[in-house]
Amino acid sequence: MAAYRRQFDTLRYNFLDQGNSGTAYTISQHIILKCPTLRDEKSHVEKHVNNANTASIDHEKDIYTAMASYGRHPNVLCAILCTPEGIFLPRMKTTLYQYLKDNPLLCADTKLQNRWISQLISAAAWLEKIAYAHGDLRLDNILIDVNKDVKIADFDATVEIGSELLAGTLPWAKEDAQGNCPQAGPETEQFSLGSCMFNIRYGHPPYAELESPVWYEYMSHQRYPPTPKGDDIGDIIQTCWRGDYASIEQLEDHISLVLGIVPRKSMSPWMVPVKGYKRARHLEIVFGYGAGG
Repeated sequence: MAAYRRQFDTLRYNFLDQGNSGTAYTISQHIILKCPTLRDEKSHVEKHVNNANTASIDHEKDIYTAMASYGRHPNVLCAILCTPEGIFLPRMKTTLYQYLKDNPLLCADTKLQNRWISQLISAAAWLEKIAYAHGDLRLDNILIDVNKDVKIADFDATVEIGSELLAGTLPWAKEDAQGNCPQAGPETEQFSLGSCMFNIRYGHPPYAELESPVWYEYMSHQRYPPTPKGDDIGDIIQTCWRGDYASIEQLEDHISLVLGIVPRKSMSPWMVPVKGYKRARHLEIVFGYGAGG
């Protein structure tokens, strides 16, 4: 069993969560610190893993910095500050995955579902507009704030559109029977969004009732779970899985029409690049924005 290195002795009682590449510590009621997950280096294997995890967090810092130069979107998590040690982030309530698990009756709350779906697609469309694909959209990487709004997070697998994906597997990432994925772009992102919408709408991931070899075989051969007839969201999910939308913006237009809402792109001051971007000013803006999370 791997032994993990304690990085900050003063934070040993502030441990919050640990993922494959990152570990989160509570700094205050409103702030967390995300830093690389590091193992005790007993061999070259642990050293390789530590280097990879450090590179992953460094990549995520670069993505947060790049996104900040374009302003911000209300459903995309913003970094408060990036330092050599890690990333200071607004603390959210929990992940969407955990929230749905803890509140199973929400599968009947279509109003809240529609809000989440609209926010999620709007955030993905904003990323597309600045030429990025999230690359690992799933409910574990979507956070819930105190107002029950969603925020896309975890950008360690985010890449420029047209690049190779760094992460993801079925049912969240599109794969063929040989395990190959398309290049990052509308096809990959709308597939992930389709699976996220399915989980939000019906309370479980696609083919949750089947063993993994079975549902993997189905989905890798484009045999997707049926959705109820007459459910417009279900029809959109199927369209996403097929990859029929030319862009996430087109998907946003369609979902907005179905839900009867105004697309966020028509009221988007946060999509205007920030001129004269200053680190201190960004810290002030984002901290004020994130403090309620």
